[in-house]
Amino acid sequence: MLPSPEPKDEARIINKYFRVLLAEHNAADRKAALEKLGKIGYEADVAANGLEVLEALKSGPYDLVLMDCQMPEMDGFQATAEIRKLEENQRRTPIIAMTANAMEGDRERCAAAGMDDYISKPVRTEKLAEAMGKWDASLAPCTIAYLREMAGPENPEFLAELAETYLADIPSRMEAIRAAIRSGKAKELQEAAHALKGSSGNMGVQRVEKLCRLLEGVGKAGAVEGAGELMADLEKEIPAAAAAMEALRRGKP
Repeated sequence: MLPSPEPKDEARIINKYFRVLLAEHNAADRKAALEKLGKIGYEADVAANGLEVLEALKSGPYDLVLMDCQMPEMDGFQATAEIRKLEENQRRTPIIAMTANAMEGDRERCAAAGMDDYISKPVRTEKLAEAMGKWDASLAPCTIAYLREMAGPENPEFLAELAETYLADIPSRMEAIRAAIRSGKAKELQEAAHALKGSSGNMGVQRVEKLCRLLEGVGKAGAVEGAGELMADLEKEIPAAAAAMEALRRGKP
C-alpha cells in the first residue's frame, strides 16, 4: 500500500462511512483524483497496481473501487477478474473503470471483465461525482434491479409490497436500538441493530445497513460506548431512506 494522502481540508464535509479504494499507478493522476474526490466529499485509500488492490481488499470491504485499467504488474482488468473470483456468491464490490484510451469497445470490455461503470480520462470532477452518486445512494441500484427482476412482469406489486413492509417496520426497529443504548444493554443493541441491518440489506437500503452493521459491532464488543454518534447519524439517514422507499412503493424509479 502507498502512503496516506495529504491531510484533509477540515472545511470539507467528508462521507466517513463510504470506503473508497483508488487504484492508480501514475502519481500525478493519483494526486489529481484524490483532490477531486475530496472536493465531492470522499477520502480514499490508494493502490498502485492490481496486486496492491487485492492486498487492500483483504483488510476489509470497500464500498467502491476506482480502477485504473492500465497498471503495471497486474492491470485493472486482471485485478477485477480476480476480485470477482474471490467474491463468488458473496457481497459484490462495485468497481468503476478509469481508462485514458476512450476507444470504441472500451466500455464493453470493462463490463465483460466484471466492472460496473466506466469513466474516461482525464476524469472530470462532475463526471466523477455523477459516477460516485450512483453507488453512494440511499438505495443500492444492483439490489433494486435484482428485486425487480425477481418479481418479473407477472408480479408488479411485489416491490411495492416489500417497500411498504419495510417502511412499517422502521419505527419499532429504531426504537429498539434507542432503548438498548439508553439502558446500556450491549447484547440488546447488537440484536436490535442486527435486525434492522438484515431487513435493510435485503431491500438495498445500504447506508442504513452500514450504520446498523457498525452499531451491531459496538454491541458485539460488549458495550454501548461509541453508539451515540452512530445512532445520531442513523437518525439523520432514516428520513432519506424512508423517502426513497416511499418512492419505490409508489412505483417511481
